[in-house]
Amino acid sequence: MISCINLFRKDPSLDDGKFDAFLDETYAPLCLQIPGMESFEVDRVTLKEQGDASSDAITADAFTIERYPDLGTYQQAVASNAYAAVLRERANAVAHDETYVCLENVSIPLNTQRECHKKISLLGRTAPDVSFEDFTREWFVVHSGCMAKMPTDIFFGYNQHLIIDRMVNGQHVSHDRLPFDGILELFFSEASEVANAFKTVPEGQLTVAHRKEFMSSVDPFLVDISIQM
Repeated sequence: MISCINLFRKDPSLDDGKFDAFLDETYAPLCLQIPGMESFEVDRVTLKEQGDASSDAITADAFTIERYPDLGTYQQAVASNAYAAVLRERANAVAHDETYVCLENVSIPLNTQRECHKKISLLGRTAPDVSFEDFTREWFVVHSGCMAKMPTDIFFGYNQHLIIDRMVNGQHVSHDRLPFDGILELFFSEASEVANAFKTVPEGQLTVAHRKEFMSSVDPFLVDISIQM
């Protein structure tokens, strides 16, 4: 599965209400016309969390997630007139956008009937100590295995997105410009329960210690899903 994750910073002339209306009433309907796209989601940022490896310089007002069955389908979609219309409309309300093209791995399939919170985090490796290949192995295999053993009444779902291309305002940029290697989606019960699990559950303690070996940055955002199709 290919995921295309867009980070948006809104035009400062728009208040939150107008930006929300743009995403829900104008932007999303256009995105749903993109050929080959299997699903689409709008995540409105409610809080930027601070942690031991986050930066105040990394900000966002919203994320969108487009999912495609394979890279070829994504490339055809991007070349379509429908996608061009999306980009033209985006410029009317978004002052800065970052696009991350990713390989998606569903580590813990989302499964809950309870109230669910969601976090999106940008992840950077401890380069140059850790190669991209090492990061991929440590995150997709070892780290994912630890997360899969965490309590299912706290951790409801975990999706990993390995970044293979990145753009700023539609222009391809280097890793130095956007030094992130992965994006995670974490679905959970309550933030306090998550924090306690990482401190007290053996797999949680191992996960935190292991993360510091191959990730140098973790920038987490709490989000509300406003549209999911």
